[in-house]
Amino acid sequence: MINIEKERVEESINYKDEAIREKVVQEFFNKCYLCEGKPIQNYEIDHFYPQGIYPHLVNQYENLFCICSKCNKLREKKSNTSSENEILNCCEDDVENSIYLSIKLDSCKKAILIPIYTEDEHFNKKIDNTIKLLEKIYNGVGTTSEAYRCLRDDIVDEVLSFKSELQMYQDDYRGTRFEKRFRDRLIKELKSDSLYSGFKKTIFMNMKIEL
Repeated sequence: MINIEKERVEESINYKDEAIREKVVQEFFNKCYLCEGKPIQNYEIDHFYPQGIYPHLVNQYENLFCICSKCNKLREKKSNTSSENEILNCCEDDVENSIYLSIKLDSCKKAILIPIYTEDEHFNKKIDNTIKLLEKIYNGVGTTSEAYRCLRDDIVDEVLSFKSELQMYQDDYRGTRFEKRFRDRLIKELKSDSLYSGFKKTIFMNMKIEL
C-alpha cells in the first residue's frame, strides 16, 4: 500500500464510463491499491466509501479506486461504513509513514506489518483496521483462501531480485562506467509505478545504500 496522488475532478462523471475507469487505473499505476499487484485484465473500480452507505459519492472521482478482484473479495464489505471500520485512504492519508511494510525472504515468506502510531486515536484505529486487512491479503490471516501464497511468492521474487541488484550496484558497479545505468534502473524500481514498490522501499532503507 503506497501513497497515491489523484487529480481532483470537479465536473460530473459517470463511474461506469470506460474513459473514467481507465483514468483511475492509470492514476493508480495499473496497480491494486491494497496489494500493489498489477492485474492484467481483472482490475475493478472500487468505491472506497461504499455506494450503499454514501450514495452521494457514487460518481465522485476521488472515491474511485483501482483494486484487483482478489482483494475486492477479501476486503470486508463493511469497511469504511462507519468510523469504527475505516481503513487508511492512500490518496489522503500518509500510508507509507503509517505502516512499516516488509517481508521475510526466507522459507517463512511472511509479510511484516508494523503500525506507526500517532497521538490521534481515530487515525490509529484506521491503521489497525488496515493492518488487519493486509494480514488477510498478504498472510492469509482469517481466510480459507490460498491466493495469498501466490501473491507472497511473487513479492518475494521481486524483492529478492531488487535486493540482489542493490548489492551488485554497491559491490561491483559503483565507480565503473556502468554505475549511472545501474543506478537509474534501481531508482526506477523505487518509484510508485514499480511492482510492490512499498516492499522495495523498505529493503532499500534497511540496506542503507546511497544512489
